[in-house]
Amino acid sequence: MTFRLHRSRTFWLGLPVFLFISWAWLDSLKYQSRITLHRGARGDSDTFRQFLGTVDLRWWLQSPEPNLPFQYWRWTRKRQPHEHRGVDPQPITFKKERFAYGSVVKTRAIVILPHWFLLGLYTLPWAAFLVWRWRVYSSHRKLMRELGGGDVSGSSIR
Repeated sequence: MTFRLHRSRTFWLGLPVFLFISWAWLDSLKYQSRITLHRGARGDSDTFRQFLGTVDLRWWLQSPEPNLPFQYWRWTRKRQPHEHRGVDPQPITFKKERFAYGSVVKTRAIVILPHWFLLGLYTLPWAAFLVWRWRVYSSHRKLMRELGGGDVSGSSIR
């Protein structure tokens, strides 16, 4: 019996994540989606946004004001269409922005990851794991044939 990809748990458990990242990429080309966590009294907020083929994370590294207690944190979601005029390949970006409000200086971290990078970051290990499972299955099958067991259909390796 040969290795059948359609019977592999590794394939079926990994496929939904692959499809979700692909859907998110296509969705980000038509819509801007944003989730914002408001945790400060003066408007400090952390944001997750996907827009034009990228995932954009922004959060405050330090804040001069104390955070509100957890029960007062607010989440807001926003989804709006945008005009699509073509997307240039986006670079992977890690940066810090400093803002001065009078004598107060605040720093915000920004991470921008293109969906193509996230898809590759997921697909490469998933595909490598599928290849590894295929090799384990093939070597087990070969060993069973050498030991005289013939072609084993009820193998314990799946």
